[in-house]
Amino acid sequence: MMSAVLPDGDSVQCVAQTADQSCEISANSVFWLASLTKAITSVAAMQLVESGQLTLDEPVARLLPVLASPKILHGYDENGKARLSDAETPITLRHLLTHTSGLAYPFSNSLIGRYAEEEGLPATISGDPRAYLLPLLSEPGTQWHYGVSTDWVGQLIEAATGESLETVFKTRIFAPLGMASSSFFLSEEQKSRLMPVYKRLPDKSFKQIPFQVPQNPEMYAAGAGLYSTPGDYLRFLNMLLHKGQLDGQRILSEGSVQAMSSKLLEGPKVGCIDSCNAALTNDYDPFPGVDKAWGLGFSINKTITPQGRKPGSFGWAGLSNIYYWVDPASRITGLFMTQILPFADQGALASSGECERILYDSI
Repeated sequence: MMSAVLPDGDSVQCVAQTADQSCEISANSVFWLASLTKAITSVAAMQLVESGQLTLDEPVARLLPVLASPKILHGYDENGKARLSDAETPITLRHLLTHTSGLAYPFSNSLIGRYAEEEGLPATISGDPRAYLLPLLSEPGTQWHYGVSTDWVGQLIEAATGESLETVFKTRIFAPLGMASSSFFLSEEQKSRLMPVYKRLPDKSFKQIPFQVPQNPEMYAAGAGLYSTPGDYLRFLNMLLHKGQLDGQRILSEGSVQAMSSKLLEGPKVGCIDSCNAALTNDYDPFPGVDKAWGLGFSINKTITPQGRKPGSFGWAGLSNIYYWVDPASRITGLFMTQILPFADQGALASSGECERILYDSI
């Protein structure tokens, strides 16, 4: 499904059916957001920066002692023992939001994948805090690694507010924006609107697979655990397009939105995300050849994309082949949603890119 807000403020949507044609997708269908959760977590963190409850450059260990003495994984010796050293630089909220903390996903880095397997760590979507007790791949602030950083941002938000992440999101973001179907938890009514998840098979057909984010997590998956609808999430994106406010509700200051979508990473390179788990993801390089950076929560293209995004546009994607972007220069925001694994599916990427190109050709 493709949804967008155009320069004149009108919204458009193209609907489709599920892969087995069992039901039609609508703006009110419930989707697993996967990593589109990260943008919401990042906005909540910046709200706390505005209020003074968090700072970007203070070590997060003040509120999260578990991150006080991170180790860097350099590899394995001839006896199969992990080679670890102490990190010299404290991890900050800025590092976590920009994915320069050194933390990576087990499914996108073979070293971290091996470590997680040998230590018997659960999956990162499990709701088990042990899943996130991973070593770093580099000194904080020196390299870009896409991974579990945003999940720790969620823990930081809870520590700073004394509230659950669900409560913070509902009171500070979802309720003001009218995002009534957005939550970590599924009601029985929402389950009736829930889109199934499918796996792409080698013959290009689809198979429905059982999947649900744990509904009684010990730790919220702040990087990938939310459910929402196209209609709800488009309101969130429209708020970002309108510099932090929508329909008279101020969610973030204009300055915070600018900081989140600014080109903060002039040093560490934002590049391809490699796959070491073909069941979950393919290799992913958004816009090969396009100069990219990372702000406080989003990927930013520094040059125009083949589909037409202007420089300074920002966005990202989710594991179930969900893609979004906000283009302030063109006054467009768009959202392409599927529930297909593995990520970076060539068919989904082609459809998303074509829908985006058609949108830009129409304005």
